[in-house]
Order: sequence, then structure tokens, then C-alpha cells
Amino acid sequence: MAARRRQVLTLVAVSWISIAAALAQPDQVFRASVETVVLDVAVSRGGQPVRGLGAQHFTIVDNGTPRPAQAVLHDSVPLSLVLCFDTSSSLGEDGLQRLREAADRLLESLRPDDQVGLVTFTEAVDVRVVPTTRHEDVRAALRTLSPQGPTAWRDALFVAAQLVEPTRSTRSVVLLLSDGADTSSWMSASQIEDAIGRAGVVIHGIELDTRPAQRMTTNNLAPPVASSAAPTLRRAVQASGGRVWSAASDGELRRLFLEVLQELRDRYLVSYIPPAPVTAGWHKVGVRLNDARGDVLARPGYWVAPEK
Repeated sequence: MAARRRQVLTLVAVSWISIAAALAQPDQVFRASVETVVLDVAVSRGGQPVRGLGAQHFTIVDNGTPRPAQAVLHDSVPLSLVLCFDTSSSLGEDGLQRLREAADRLLESLRPDDQVGLVTFTEAVDVRVVPTTRHEDVRAALRTLSPQGPTAWRDALFVAAQLVEPTRSTRSVVLLLSDGADTSSWMSASQIEDAIGRAGVVIHGIELDTRPAQRMTTNNLAPPVASSAAPTLRRAVQASGGRVWSAASDGELRRLFLEVLQELRDRYLVSYIPPAPVTAGWHKVGVRLNDARGDVLARPGYWVAPEK
């Protein structure tokens, strides 16, 4: 297992360096499937999910051209989930223990065919478990964690996004939790936003504020925490079509993790064929509802690499 993890870390490091180099050159972009595009879409009304929608209820506008949905998958789609957890010293041993307890409850709620992995970060990023259906591997890894060091969530988010690949039959998601501003990342704010916009993976970000003034609030979920990390995190999450969640105390994590999991189950995988000819570059995408009402949340577009 240790040899396998070292191999994964080496592969991730090589991928990280090569992709970061590509980000510095505007004419190089990540490849995307252009035969069929798959969008992970949330539909809600009054804060509640809208269920029971089919392909006939969705129209996708790709660079200004409406396209009908070809297929829609919902709750039955298995997850490919990477937990990306801050274990910096600011979390403290008590906060880390509550994180373990909340993660245990989330793992108990996963289905047998759901895959889950674990990435942790301080100033360094550690791939603890690559995505697997052996959920107990993640539970065991959580027991070995200890709080130490500063925070590098941008680097960790990039690495976590490389561990899951979007497909038509799985829902690829990274759940990032951090309690502080990024102080140590190699990647800049603009680089992580660009990378996530191209990755095709949904990111859900959880901001945990453990400051004393916040810990004295009620148990209700707090509004988004005002911190120096928040703007960058929100932009990266929005680029993926996900949400930012906030907790006023680390003790709320159990309920919050389960709410995020339910949100994932309630989303739709909507596939469509883009208009031809498919051009290289950024494709702006919008999702419309037909004969249905609701607020739609999805990634705002995708990249197509130029022909070589």
C-alpha cells in the first residue's frame, strides 16, 4: 500500500508540473470530449431539489446554439468522490476529531458502488487514499491524521481534481474543507480557477470558521464566512458548477456533510451533442428548463483543445 501511494504521488506530481506549465501558455488547453458533453446539473425551487425531470425538460445552449438533452441520469449514478481535508495546525486536535466523526458518518452513508478517496493538506499535499470502493481504507487513514503546519488548499484542490475523471456513468466530485486562508500554495488564485474550470469535476467547498466568536453562535448553518480565502474559493467552486457551504463551528460538520451528500444525489447528469463543427477554445454553456420551474446550477462551460 505504501509503495502504491508513493507511485500515485509521483504520477500526480508529474501531472501537476506539466499542467501548470500548460496554464502559462494560453494556446494549450485540457482536452474535452466533443462527441458528447456531460453536465452535472442541480435544479432547485425554494431551496428544495426538483426531482423527476427527464431529457425532455432540458435544453442546453452551447455558444449560443440550443441543443436538446440526449439523456439524463439521476440518483442511481454512483459517486467518485475525493475528500480533500485541511489538517493544518489551526484546526487543532479537537477540530480534527470532529472532522473524523463527521467523515465517518458520511462514509457510512455511501453506497457500496460509490468510490471515495482522501487527500489531506497542510503546506504539503498528501494523497492518502486513491478513489476506491473500499470505504474502510479512508476510515483507517483518517485515524492517522494529526494537525500541523500552515494551509495550501489551492495545491490540494488541484491534486484532488486529478484523481477523478468525469464519465457518463459516474458523478465526479471533490469535497474540499478548509478553515483558513491559503498561505502556502504554489498555485496562484488565477491558476486554480482556470484549472478547475477546465477539469470537468464538480467542487463543493466547505469553509469552517473555528474562531471563538463564531463558535458561540447557534447550531444553524451560518452565512458564508467573510475571509481572505472566500473569494478565490467561491470563484473556483463556481467554475465547477458546485456550491460553497459554511459552518459556524466544527461541531456542525456531521449534519453539513450529509446535506452535501444529499445534494450530490439530487443532481442530474445531463448529456448532449454539441453543435458542429466543434471549435477549439472555451464553449459557454447555459442550461434551460422546459415545462418545469427551478433554479439551475451547472458549470458555465468547457474547453476544447485545438487540433495538433
